[in-house]
Amino acid sequence: MIIEAINISKNYKGLEEYCVFFDLNISINEGEISGIVGNSGCGKTTLLQVLGLIDKPSKGSIKFNNKEITESDIPLILARDISFIYQLHHLLPEFSILENITISQTIAGLNNKIAKQNAIEILDKLNLLDKKNHKPHMLSGGERQRAAIARAVAKRPKIIFADEPTGNLDPENAQNAFDLMIKIAKNCGCAIFYVTHNHDFISKFERCYTIKNKQLISLKQ
Repeated sequence: MIIEAINISKNYKGLEEYCVFFDLNISINEGEISGIVGNSGCGKTTLLQVLGLIDKPSKGSIKFNNKEITESDIPLILARDISFIYQLHHLLPEFSILENITISQTIAGLNNKIAKQNAIEILDKLNLLDKKNHKPHMLSGGERQRAAIARAVAKRPKIIFADEPTGNLDPENAQNAFDLMIKIAKNCGCAIFYVTHNHDFISKFERCYTIKNKQLISLKQ
C-alpha cells in the first residue's frame, strides 16, 4: 500500500479544543481510486491534508510505502510522489501552461528536456496542446482545471489528492473533468483520493468513505 494511517486523530486548539476526527484507520493502495463524500465541515479536507502530509495528526502515525515517515522524509515525498488538485487551479499566473507543467516535474527531479516532453504529451491527451503557450488567465475555467490535472499527473506521482477540483464547474464539465482525471491517472498508474460533495461520483470509486460523528464510515469497500 502507498499510505496507511493508523489510529490517527486531529484536534485544533483555540479557546476550546475541537476534535475533527479520532482513532481513524485508512489505507490507500497502489493505483486505487478512492474517495470521501460528506457535508462541509465534517473533516474531509482535514483528512486529505493529513494523509497528504501537509498537516500532522494530533495522534497516531502515517506510513508511506509501508515505512514510518520522519520530518526529513516529507519534502522529498511531496516533491516526487504526491500531487494535489484543488477547487482553485493554483496555476502560476506569470508562466505559460507548458511552463507550469514543466516546473512541477523539475521540482520532482526530472531533467528539463524530459519534463517538457512529458508536458507536451499530456497536454495533447487533454486537448490543450494548442494552448500550451497561453497563460492561465487566457483559458476558460474548464481548461484551467484540465491544465491543473495535467500538472498533477505529469510527474507520475504515486498518488493524487483531489479536493473538490470540479466544484466550480457546471455539471457537464465537472463530469467530463472527473472522468478525464480518472482515465489519465489510471493510464499513469496513479492512485487517487478524491474529496467531493457529489454523490454521483461514488460509482467510480473502488472504495468510498464518509466521516460521521468524527468517525470514518465505509460506504463502499
